[in-house]
Amino acid sequence: MTTIDFGFILFEYSLVLVVIGMVLAVILRSWEQGWPKARKRWAYPLLFTCFGFLILTSAIRFIEFVQVFSSK
Repeated sequence: MTTIDFGFILFEYSLVLVVIGMVLAVILRSWEQGWPKARKRWAYPLLFTCFGFLILTSAIRFIEFVQVFSSK
């Protein structure tokens, strides 16, 4: 793994953490203030599914990154 690869992966994870933080803040604010009525009935399930998929994917990629980095 080169220095450029390492730097890009850390940059990628920092962006993912920013996005997760922003979505989590919106979800917590909506939970506290009450959920607005969705225009489509699939909007909230899709939001939670995509958010969970983002967290799961980033966790798996981070574990792979740590395994590759620690093996070298």
